[in-house]
Amino acid sequence: MVSGNGVRVNDIDGLTYVYIPAGTFAMGCSPGDRQCDPDEKLQPGQQVPGFWLGQTEVTQAAWAKTKRPNPSNFKGDQLPVESVDWDQASDYCRTIGGRLPTAKEWEYAARAGTASARYGMLDAIAWYSGNSGESPGDAHSLFIEEPVGRSAGRSGRLVDQSEFHRGCACSRQAAKSGATAPWTK
Repeated sequence: MVSGNGVRVNDIDGLTYVYIPAGTFAMGCSPGDRQCDPDEKLQPGQQVPGFWLGQTEVTQAAWAKTKRPNPSNFKGDQLPVESVDWDQASDYCRTIGGRLPTAKEWEYAARAGTASARYGMLDAIAWYSGNSGESPGDAHSLFIEEPVGRSAGRSGRLVDQSEFHRGCACSRQAAKSGATAPWTK
């Protein structure tokens, strides 16, 4: 179903996907970012073709529409799927007509055209122990007990931009801006 403005609903899983237009960006640690690993050196001039990306993490309801058993420890139709490995997430994406986004695509989408050191203030873009009411020491509960779609995200179009979203978002490559994904009507 077409909703306009580069937004599509996938008929298989019922989730909303947004079109991320092609562009060039500097991948890796931005100048002034003091929380970088040695392998995250700035790589300017990274080109990314346009692609479709899930607006939110994959919900348990969407996962169930693909006839898979729910692996999640915390149950709820609008909670994100958790406790999946890369192979399971990749298989889900293939089933709905997509694939997992690359690291380059994910960072490009999360940065939303900015060059600042962070994708945004953590409280605004993702759920974690500091804003979800969870104990900071309870690492397993981070990012997973809040219904999807409740944090704004930096781009205003993608929400809940945690690293977990990256592992559960599906992408669909598009040949050119305005191209439609084959799983949309």
